[in-house]
Amino acid sequence: SWSGRSLLLAPDQPGDRPLFAFAALDQERPAAAVLQGARKVLVVPGAAQGVAPITAAQIAREDYRLLGAFDLGSDPTESRDEAAAGSAWPREFLAQHAAELEAAMRPLVDRLDEKPREIDAEKAAELRALGY
Repeated sequence: SWSGRSLLLAPDQPGDRPLFAFAALDQERPAAAVLQGARKVLVVPGAAQGVAPITAAQIAREDYRLLGAFDLGSDPTESRDEAAAGSAWPREFLAQHAAELEAAMRPLVDRLDEKPREIDAEKAAELRALGY
C-alpha cells in the first residue's frame, strides 16, 4: 500500500512538498507525474522497459520520455510545454525527485510482480452484481 500524508495540511506542515501521481492504462507504460510548488512534470519510462514503472536509475541515465512540463505559476492552463520548449528545469526537477518517485511507484511495481489471484464463485458473483 502507499504511504503518505493527508492533502489537507495542518498549520505546522510545509505546503511545498512533492506530490506524485500515476496512470497505468492497459497495454501502456505507466505515466507518472511529479508536482511541487508551481512545477509539474509528466513522464513515462523508456520504450524498452515495457509496462514497468519508471525508476531512479532510468531517470539518472535519461531513459524516459517527458510527456510535458509546466510552470503552473506563470501558465495555470498548462498551455506552454516547457519540456518541448527546451527548458532545462524539467529534467533537473525530475532528477531531484527520482528516488522519491521510485519509492512512490514501488507498490505498483510490487503489484505487477504478483501472480493473479484466484477468486471463488461467491466472490465472482458479487463482482458481477457490481458490474465487473
